[in-house]
Amino acid sequence: MTNRSLDENNYKRLEDDMVEGKECFVLEVVPNAEIKSTYSKHITWVEKETLIAIKEESYDLGGNLRKKKMFPFFEPLSGYNVISNIFVEDIQKNHTTKLTMGDKKVDSGLDKNFFPGKKFKTSTSKINFLIFGT
Repeated sequence: MTNRSLDENNYKRLEDDMVEGKECFVLEVVPNAEIKSTYSKHITWVEKETLIAIKEESYDLGGNLRKKKMFPFFEPLSGYNVISNIFVEDIQKNHTTKLTMGDKKVDSGLDKNFFPGKKFKTSTSKINFLIFGT
């Protein structure tokens, strides 16, 4: 997962869709030409009620489906929606990965400077959001 900066990508809203009974906005995200990406585009399904991404497809530079990602389980924790499972299917390598988060804590006193910006450039904003809600 990368930081999909608004100025480094082009966004297009596609036709709304349903995923497992949930109404979703569908977005196409295409990296700008000067961005070094191994993907030509991403299609992301965002649940309308929660505005949380629950599904994503990523396409290689040839336009072929490379990965399918599902983010099906979020649970409320101290006022935050915290992800508990991620499923990734690499279509081209015929491989799947399931990541399960256990013993989740929020607002636990972790210093924001624990993650230096340069070292985690593409994910710092997402980490800050997930941990601190900012």
